[in-house]
Amino acid sequence: MGTRVLEDGSEQYVTKGDVTVTRSRREIAYEDAITSYVERLDERRGAVLSSNYEYPGRYTRWDVAVADPPLGISSFGRSMWLEAYNERGEVLLDIIGAHLAEIEEITLGVRQ
Repeated sequence: MGTRVLEDGSEQYVTKGDVTVTRSRREIAYEDAITSYVERLDERRGAVLSSNYEYPGRYTRWDVAVADPPLGISSFGRSMWLEAYNERGEVLLDIIGAHLAEIEEITLGVRQ
C-alpha cells in the first residue's frame, strides 16, 4: 500500500512495522511559523530546529518543530534508554524493542 490522500488533504501510509502515519500540511506566514511551538516548549517536551541562512540557488530558510513527541531517546556512556511519553510512544516502543532484541550486541533491560 502506498500513500493515501485523505479528504482533508492529509496523507496517510502504513510503515513496514504496521504503524499508521498521518501527516498534514498547512500554509502559514513564515515569520510566525514556529512561534506556537517555541511557546509550548516552556512547559512541554519538544524541539525546534531552524536555519535562517539564505543563498540564492543554493540554500533556503527552513524550520522544523515538534511538540509532545511520543518517545524519547537518552544515552550516557555506552548505555541508551528509550522512554514512552504517551500511548503512541508505547506502540512505537514495542516495535523498536522487538527490532533491538534481534541485535546480538545489544542487551535489553528495564531501567530502574
